[in-house]
Amino acid sequence: MREITLPQAKQILLLAGAPRSRRKSFYQAALAVLLAARDENLLEGPSKELFARVELLSGGSPGTAERNIRGLVALCWDQGGREPFLALTGLDYEARPTASQFIGALANCLRRRAAGLPKGNRPGRRRHP
Repeated sequence: MREITLPQAKQILLLAGAPRSRRKSFYQAALAVLLAARDENLLEGPSKELFARVELLSGGSPGTAERNIRGLVALCWDQGGREPFLALTGLDYEARPTASQFIGALANCLRRRAAGLPKGNRPGRRRHP
């Protein structure tokens, strides 16, 4: 598997329909996708460790990374990013995903790309509540 980089994480966010207009949120989301793609254990259990690492690396204050990423997900979902996200990940969320679900789906997509596997998580779409 090739090394996963921050520019690749930023690219996957753009492909998923995330707006760059919220620079800090976009950067923190890209860091979260990068960290989760490199270490999928960060998404198991409480996601506080992932967001704490993002805050440390981005210079954010405690508690801001998850809130900023949640805002970016909401903006993406409400402004036309739903279809690109669903097409990119191969998932089917009926409601807007949480920040952790959004990051996890994109991290999985990035890992698959780095390994040279086809896009999506599994054949067909998986439904999520």
